[in-house]
Formats: sequence, C-alpha cells, structure tokens
Amino acid sequence: MPWYEVIVLVILFAVMLVCARVWWFADAQPKPQELEPQTKLTSGIRQKLRLLDINLAPISVLIGILTLSICAYMAIHTAFPQHQSIAVIMALAILISSYFVLDDLVTWRIKRVETELVDAMDTMHSSLQAGLSPLQAISTAASLAKGPLKAELTEIVTRLSSGYDASQSVNRLVNRYNTEGTRLFAQALVARHQTGSDFNAMLQAVTKLMRQRIQQYQFINSQMSGTRYAAFFCGLMPYALIPLFVSQEQHWFAPLLDHPNGANFLSTALLLQIIGFFWLRKVLKANL
Repeated sequence: MPWYEVIVLVILFAVMLVCARVWWFADAQPKPQELEPQTKLTSGIRQKLRLLDINLAPISVLIGILTLSICAYMAIHTAFPQHQSIAVIMALAILISSYFVLDDLVTWRIKRVETELVDAMDTMHSSLQAGLSPLQAISTAASLAKGPLKAELTEIVTRLSSGYDASQSVNRLVNRYNTEGTRLFAQALVARHQTGSDFNAMLQAVTKLMRQRIQQYQFINSQMSGTRYAAFFCGLMPYALIPLFVSQEQHWFAPLLDHPNGANFLSTALLLQIIGFFWLRKVLKANL
C-alpha cells in the first residue's frame, strides 16, 4: 500500500475514533444549555450551527462530513484505480473545505443581519417620530423585517412585553450576533430603559455610524475583489488550458500520465494549489 494511502487511512481512523468517543460520552457531559453563555460567536461548530439555525449536533455534522469524504475517496479510487493519490487529496480537500464553507455561511449570515438591522433602525426612527413608543417601534420593525432578524426582533418584543429587563431581552441577539451594530443597538435600548435617554437620537446616531461602516466595508471589498478574481483565474487557467491543448494534440498529456510518477506529480501540484487557495483566502479575509 502506498504511503499516502496509509496516511489518509490513519487520519480518517483517528477522526472516527474522536467522533466515537464524543458520541459515547455525550450523555455524561453537561448540555450546552446548562453551561455558561456563549463566549464568542464563532467559537466552535456548535455556535456556528446555532447561528445558522441548524438543529443538528456537532457530532452528526462531523460524521456526515467524514462519510462524504470517505465516499468521495472510494468513488474516485474505484473510477481511477491508477490515480489513488488524487482520490486521497480530494477526500482531504472535502474534509477541510467543509469547515471553510461553514465559516463562510456564518460570515454571510452576520453581514446580512447587520445590514438588515440598519434598515430596521431606520424603521424604528420613523415610528418614534410618528409618536409610537419604543416597544411599538421595535414591533413595527419586526413586522417589516425579513430573514433571521425578524425572529430576533420578535423575541425582543415578546420579552419586553412579558416584563423582562431590557438587558435580558437583547441578550440573545448580542450572544448570537456579536457585532458592533448589535451591541450598539442593545446599549441604546438598555440606556433607554435604565436612564430614560432619548432612544430616537441614539438610534439615529447608531444608524449613521453603521451605514458608514457598511460603506467602508463595501469599498474595501470592491478593492480586494480584483485580487480574488485574479487568484481564481490564475488557479483555474492551467486546468482550463489542458483540454485545449489536448484537442490540438491528443498525445500532448500522455507523457506525463504514462510516467510512473506522473500521477504523483499531478497530485502534488493539486495539493499545493489547494493549500495556496486556502492560504490566500485566509489572507484576503483577514484584510477585510
């Protein structure tokens, strides 16, 4: 058995052991609801799943990803038995990229909620100017909101109507979407209930600040989009040119494929390119 197959089997077996151990001792561990409030929004798979409203245990997600990786390995290995290293790389790529996909979904959800919150605060500002109370203004914004923010604002209205303290009412919103916009909105609402501050003026100031931040983010994102597209284009260009060259000369790629180490060369190039893709993705995301 080649060395790379031994490595991937050891990795997959180790992951299976970890999943089995977590599954076996799950009942002996405290439930997440019994623990202290969440530390950070993106601290662990459980918080990510809660943020995305996915009612699955983290162990179930891990087992699903692992099963998908094994199925991909077996399918490629069966279809191309002479290119086993490619099957190993694709299985590992699926295993690793699943986390990045989940992280991107969380980032997209946070940006969406933050943008919707600015529009909702505009609605609250207009409602307050029309003479409605803060609770009625939030209720109006909740009725007009869409997506995940609608449920959060509805929860705030329900808790305030039930007699909960303002800080307790916004606790879920801040814990789930720990962004500057949600924190400022929560502080404005808490200040209104504790000190009687002008909620309308605070909302207006928060809305102005958040719109400036969103515009800055969009500007930076537009500046970095050229780099992302260039990296994507350069990464796919070699694979897009291969069919073109093969169509012109059928045996153009044959010397590499027929070489004893040809598959290993291709696998190494693919692996390095995948690593470079994730590295560049991390750098660009850090800059944003």
